Amino acid sequence: MQLAFTSVRADYFVMIDGDDTYPPERITDFVRLLSTYDVILGWVKGRIEEGAMARTNVFANRVLTAVARMLFKKDITDLCTGF
Repeated sequence: MQLAFTSVRADYFVMIDGDDTYPPERITDFVRLLSTYDVILGWVKGRIEEGAMARTNVFANRVLTAVARMLFKKDITDLCTGF
């Protein structure tokens, strides 16, 4: 991963989970929004399937998301998003 971040020369670097959770056709929407915002986060609407994430991961994500909401005063719903 570190090699990718240091090797790519581009205006934008988009990362997406490879499990088909997020629609790659939305990448152009994200890039378009970057002309207005510094960071764009995607999220999955609905429920996380049982067993998809360990309980410790769910807990940590909720804590980190709550801290980010307080620090940045933004309506962040999933800081550890895969998109």
